[in-house]
Amino acid sequence: MDTLTQANVLEVSKLSAEALREFFHGNYLALRVPEFCLHYAEIVANLRNKMSEFTHYRMAEDVAVKKIGFTIFETENKPEHLQHYFQHATVYSEKIRNLCHPYQNPMDTFHILLDENWPAGANLESCSMGKMTPCIFRLLEADYSDGLPAHQDVLSRDLPKELKFITLLAQAAGNIYLSLPEEGGELLLWDIKPDYEEYEALKEHRHDFIDTSKLSSEPIVMKPRNGELILFRSDHIHAVSSAKNVNRIALSCFVGYYGDDQPLTYWA
Repeated sequence: MDTLTQANVLEVSKLSAEALREFFHGNYLALRVPEFCLHYAEIVANLRNKMSEFTHYRMAEDVAVKKIGFTIFETENKPEHLQHYFQHATVYSEKIRNLCHPYQNPMDTFHILLDENWPAGANLESCSMGKMTPCIFRLLEADYSDGLPAHQDVLSRDLPKELKFITLLAQAAGNIYLSLPEEGGELLLWDIKPDYEEYEALKEHRHDFIDTSKLSSEPIVMKPRNGELILFRSDHIHAVSSAKNVNRIALSCFVGYYGDDQPLTYWA
């Protein structure tokens, strides 16, 4: 594999078992695959007449992020929202594929490549309530002052009654970038993975975001590129800077690592 490394970031020309192992073993915070999606401009063109379908997260109307799809985070572990999530998982998946048509959903390609390259394979995450949804479209609205503030993603906190998720050794986010501003929209990654008590101490009072003035180190700053796939450790603290003038659009999912001899899983 062709590789390029810089501070805690591995860049490769294509996914491989070796690169994925290096990443999930904690040797890197991010794994980059440039030019992963060659039809990003055409997919964005498909979305131009569908912008009204992007909606804010139900419990975070004041945050700059909108999405097409429904995430496990939004359920807040409430029975009525969980029921909606699992009953509509395939509906949202089909909707995203239709919005990519006539091109294949690039996130489907990513999931296939995970399965082909990881020795134990990869599959759609599931739990006692059913199979989860595989991905969403996500949009960071231009010119919000604070972008997406610092936070941490941990599936076992979203679904605390599902004990299998406590055994996750690593949780990553996979983003395929489709539209990016020339200025802003950078991904900020801190090499900090707080446990629950540490996270509670770091939180500010708004949507469980983190007060970065309490952090002991500076973040790595990454500027995504159109068509690029970036896999990064979302169980570490991360944020996105404000996008200037142009909305930042990506396809997004999470990827779970249970060990080298276990399948990778993906969900949104």
